[in-house]
Amino acid sequence: MRTLATLTGAALLTATLLTGGCGNSEDDASTPGEAITDRTAEPAPQSGPDDSRAAEPAREPTPPASQSSGDESTSGGAERIETVVIDSEGQQTGTLTVEAANAGVRLTLSVTGLQPGEHAVHFHEVGRCDPPDFESAGSHYNPHGARHGMPDMDEDPQDPDHHVGDMLNQAVDPQGRLETEMVNHIATLSDGPNTLLDEDGSALVIHARPDDYESQPSGNAGDRVACAVISRSEAQGTSAP
Repeated sequence: MRTLATLTGAALLTATLLTGGCGNSEDDASTPGEAITDRTAEPAPQSGPDDSRAAEPAREPTPPASQSSGDESTSGGAERIETVVIDSEGQQTGTLTVEAANAGVRLTLSVTGLQPGEHAVHFHEVGRCDPPDFESAGSHYNPHGARHGMPDMDEDPQDPDHHVGDMLNQAVDPQGRLETEMVNHIATLSDGPNTLLDEDGSALVIHARPDDYESQPSGNAGDRVACAVISRSEAQGTSAP
């Protein structure tokens, strides 16, 4: 009996030891599992913006139309001039439009405050209108060195027998208004010997009396009573040289 009891106690002790060892093995196995679970649960790093596309080059802003660059050259002609007419006191008294025509230039002239009757109207050689006498406009426009005389529609523009600036007299109504359209068939707004738009421009001058087309050098037309500057600064529709 004592031998059986001893054997039984040894068996129980052996079973206990075996059971405890299995428990420790389970605890040891759980630790690596928890660590793996934690690593798996870590959120994946957030991806940044797609850097695979190359950055687009910066674009230059389009300037407003009023600031758009353009040909500011002083060469070439123009299609139209719009300018003002001033009197001997320097006050605006009318307007002048000069437009390129098939032959020469067409003028539209509107002026008030003049004496009724006929008045000489000429192109002068310098684009300055300094009141009161407008002598700053120089002499009649005469690039060919011709004599003063009556305009002739059949003459050669390259070899005229009168000043390029000579034009027909114009009638002012009893109210002192001059409203007229006229053509100078040898003056031009384009480059060339007869251009009104050379380096110093030109001027339209209204005289106190009519032109007699005989007296030299200016037809005995009297004082200069109104003037308009013709220059590139008033030019519109500038064309290529």
